[in-house]
Amino acid sequence: MSNNPYEPTKAPLADKRTLEVSWGHALPLWWSITWRTLVYGMLGGFVLGAIGGGIAAASGVPEKAEAYGMIAGYIVTIPVSMLSVKQAISRHLSTLAREYIQ
Repeated sequence: MSNNPYEPTKAPLADKRTLEVSWGHALPLWWSITWRTLVYGMLGGFVLGAIGGGIAAASGVPEKAEAYGMIAGYIVTIPVSMLSVKQAISRHLSTLAREYIQ
């Protein structure tokens, strides 16, 4: 028995069907991810950038506000993109599943 976590499963699969993802499915999913990331990123970047700018101004180094805002923007990127992908897949997965079952 191998302890390699990346080794594919050896269990026989009962259902050998596969789902072909067409451009008609991929494009709406891509657009859903894109607009969610854009909107959430703008909101999150604005909020964290304002907080970073406020901290820089309150600490007496307003010239560092740009750097603080940039760091805050980088920090917000990963959670925002993860949230966007999760919500978009949750929204579009039912359509794919419905077609797979038929």
